[in-house]
Amino acid sequence: VALRKNGPVIGYVGQLNARKDLSTLLRAFSQWGRVDASLVLVGDGDESASLKALARSLGIESQTHFCGFRSDRLEWMRGFDAFVLPSREEGIPRCLMEAMALGVPVIASDIPGNRDLVTHGETGQIFPVGDASLLKDAIDAVLQPKFDRPSVQRAKELIDTRHSARSMAQAYERLFQSLAN
Repeated sequence: VALRKNGPVIGYVGQLNARKDLSTLLRAFSQWGRVDASLVLVGDGDESASLKALARSLGIESQTHFCGFRSDRLEWMRGFDAFVLPSREEGIPRCLMEAMALGVPVIASDIPGNRDLVTHGETGQIFPVGDASLLKDAIDAVLQPKFDRPSVQRAKELIDTRHSARSMAQAYERLFQSLAN
């Protein structure tokens, strides 16, 4: 899992389909203009061919790595300097929770499922759906040395206290105790 070249690695893990709006991520990455950076897309889906064609047309083909489905996605995620979820719709996205739990700075589109996890400036960055320019700015923001690293810690704590297996087991235990009483 060593794609790192000389610069930052921006990553995504999930399906490559229209709902995920990965074309916005590709456009943002190309606008960002960091020739030392890599974009890593882990996953597969019906938009794979069109996304590869878009990367070619944007001139970022050599920087964009389509890795396909990987059972070791968490190992790949650990190597990301930022995780981006540009979806148009989501439930509560597991991939976002996984990135947050791993301490990877997260950037997500401003939709209900993502807002349940990411508070802009508190636990990550939020950008308007489909806005490649503001996504580019968010990527730039989380990679600055002055980026608020406590937000990464707050994100980890949020997942641990509200969404981990341990916290869910404790909630069930409290529920069962209240029912028994």
